[in-house]
Amino acid sequence: PISKVTSDHPDDQQAKLAVGIVQFVRAIEGLARDQHRYGLSNQFAARMPIVRLPVPVNPDPEQISYDDVRQLLADFGGRLSKAERSLAEVETDDVKLSLFLGRVRLDIDGDGEASEAESLWKMFSAINRGVRQEQGEGFSIGFDGADVHWLRGYCHVLTAFCDFGLAYDGREWFQRCGHLLYPDVDTPYEFLRKGSFSGQF
Repeated sequence: PISKVTSDHPDDQQAKLAVGIVQFVRAIEGLARDQHRYGLSNQFAARMPIVRLPVPVNPDPEQISYDDVRQLLADFGGRLSKAERSLAEVETDDVKLSLFLGRVRLDIDGDGEASEAESLWKMFSAINRGVRQEQGEGFSIGFDGADVHWLRGYCHVLTAFCDFGLAYDGREWFQRCGHLLYPDVDTPYEFLRKGSFSGQF
């Protein structure tokens, strides 16, 4: 377990940093897995914060309700907060950690396997066109104390988006427009699920 790493080595700042990074990446993996579960469409999601993660096409997505969306945001925010708390424990004066993040693989479709198609560099290249495999896999990041503060700040920014989404009642909006993001939305407006939409968001 991740918690055992820091409990066994309470003064190892590099281990604490590694735990925080792993928890952050797991938060991203969890969000991507949830979006894949419900068959998020990348057509419009690519333009929106939080949901713009590129996920593989799910041929058999589950139906999603507004309550499911709220749970998705709450779960993601909770995982980010956990990562931020771990990073807050890192003494940043002289910590360093080198990682090949492009070689990290995620289990986005929840099948228990992390394939090359689910690698972090693939997700990055979908957002930043032109990144080749050798570039992604060969890209090493040397994390130091400044990066700890940056990543904590990024956790706060992403958590704020989650909090913003949870602070307002968007049920009516989602029931009317959710079909632009997901193929099977639980909505009383049945006619929205029968047609297709090819216009602008």
